[in-house]
Amino acid sequence: MIPCRHCDGTGFVHGADDLEIETTAISLRMACEANGKSVFGDDRVDEKTAAWLIGKAPDTLRNWRMANRPITFSKFGGRVSYRLNDVARWMIETGAPG
Repeated sequence: MIPCRHCDGTGFVHGADDLEIETTAISLRMACEANGKSVFGDDRVDEKTAAWLIGKAPDTLRNWRMANRPITFSKFGGRVSYRLNDVARWMIETGAPG
């Protein structure tokens, strides 16, 4: 398999500033808390919350995973979760509103 020319197969485009990512992740966490959305202790959110944060339907995230172009995610016991830093990085690198 040939790695993506944009991210070298990592899922991340090089160049996003770590401070900007962390600041955005903090804003995402605060938005979740202000709107009654759960954030797990390890700064992960479920699929529905991640979709809400980026303004997409949960089905869109599922489709992206199937098309192998997702935001980095984890799957434990059949449940999908997203780290807020990964959601923040995706938002910054794609220019998604946040």
